Amino acid sequence: MSTPTQTPEQTGSGQSHQQEGLALENDPLFALSSEGLGGAGSAFGRTRLRTFITLRWTAVFGQALAVLIVWLGLGYTLPLSACFAVIAASAWLNVLLTFLFPTQRLALQWEAALQFAFDVLQVATLVALTGGLSNPFLFMIVAPVTVAAASLRPIYSWSITGLALVCVAAMPLVSLPLPAPPNEQFILPDMFQLGLFASIALSLLFFSGSAQRVTLDEARLVRALDA
Repeated sequence: MSTPTQTPEQTGSGQSHQQEGLALENDPLFALSSEGLGGAGSAFGRTRLRTFITLRWTAVFGQALAVLIVWLGLGYTLPLSACFAVIAASAWLNVLLTFLFPTQRLALQWEAALQFAFDVLQVATLVALTGGLSNPFLFMIVAPVTVAAASLRPIYSWSITGLALVCVAAMPLVSLPLPAPPNEQFILPDMFQLGLFASIALSLLFFSGSAQRVTLDEARLVRALDA
């Protein structure tokens, strides 16, 4: 009996299938893109727009709830219209971003920096309307600064930190009195307010520097694994 012969095309096809099988056996669980993990954009500021919008909605509801508790629950007097106008500014920004851009879109560095700057100014304005350095919610300004330090390049993150420090330093000049019951007024000693300013300033510098250091170490590790 004569054995079947293979044509060159069949031989080449068999070798191709063998090579594909070996490639599948040795294929890793994930494949790197052409630019590698270091260029995937996840290390510095490449945050989805939906993340910004979700965090901002959380802040809007939290701020509105806090104002309502102070006004209705405690019966304190405060500039209610101005407070809700500042809170509404964040809400309208979210609505605008939702309609203008896809929520899955990755924010560029300067876009993320602008959004963080807006969040810092919004929190600072709301705190200034409700007591300034005397308001214990002043520490909420640390939140956007820390998130910015964890996701932006140093030049942007330190700019956000500097903006927050300027806002806190200006509060004794532009802030309104701390909300209080009718016909009463809470006045904290100047030394106590100075201590609060020092505490906030150190917190901003520490948390910003720590978050930035962790992010840089993670980025170096990603590039090392990619290499």
